[in-house]
Amino acid sequence: MRYKGILTRVIVYGIYAACLLLYALFQGYEYDWMNTGSPMDAPVNWGDNGSSNRSVMRGIAVAIAIGMQLLIYGNFTRREALLTSILLGISFAAFW
Repeated sequence: MRYKGILTRVIVYGIYAACLLLYALFQGYEYDWMNTGSPMDAPVNWGDNGSSNRSVMRGIAVAIAIGMQLLIYGNFTRREALLTSILLGISFAAFW
């Protein structure tokens, strides 16, 4: 494989992995990390209806990941396309 092909794959897979990581990191409520397990210590939800910056970032990450998936379908091998689509499905199932 030529240098250009390897570099293209590294960049595409890097962007794809970064989008899946952002999708996983921005799931849930913004202050979930503060919860210590006790219901009295849980942070107060001030009526956040899901229209926060976190949901916007998740949407952008999903859109870019699907775009990268289509690029992988069109330009890379069938095996790579299958493995990345399985990874995308697992990510959606785990962090929905």
